Amino acid sequence: MRVEHQYDGDTPASIAILEAIATIEDVDPTDSPTDLGTTLYDQIDPQHLTNSSPGTTVTALLL
Repeated sequence: MRVEHQYDGDTPASIAILEAIATIEDVDPTDSPTDLGTTLYDQIDPQHLTNSSPGTTVTALLL
């Protein structure tokens, strides 16, 4: 499965990534830490998200 979410100045990269993962895992993004047993920041360095460019498309793949 491949899911893409684009983010911009109004939607941070972290939200786009969280929405893509939640779509793949079929969970509500607000419930994802409980449902998935982890948080985004446990898996991804927040500094890399802060430095990413707005207007980029986030692609999440289910392997």
